[in-house]
Amino acid sequence: MRTASVIVLSSFAVSLGVITSALWSTPGMRHAFAGHSLREWFITSVALAAMTAICGWPWAAAYFKSLSRQGAPSAIVFSVVSAGLALLFFKSISSAPAEGVGYNLLFFVFLAWLIFPLSLLAKGEEE
Repeated sequence: MRTASVIVLSSFAVSLGVITSALWSTPGMRHAFAGHSLREWFITSVALAAMTAICGWPWAAAYFKSLSRQGAPSAIVFSVVSAGLALLFFKSISSAPAEGVGYNLLFFVFLAWLIFPLSLLAKGEEE
């Protein structure tokens, strides 16, 4: 596996972990899921996995870009910036009032979606 691919996968894992940690640190989220049955946890997990897939398309696109020599620089740029963005949003998500959590999540996702096309400006070597 190419180094750029590992960086993209690591960025996705870091971003997902940071945002998930921020969400679970809010009292509203912990309270909302207290007392869920196994069936409810399963349904919630499937819904969250679907939302992660939809919101995570830039990481998938960056992964496929990272497989080529020309696409690796833009994939690395996206990965570093998006992981930093997740770290930047941790405090605003974890400390926001209930309605602010959703707004901050939307801002994070839309910024990640915007960063990916901008990262394509980073050019790799010509083959």
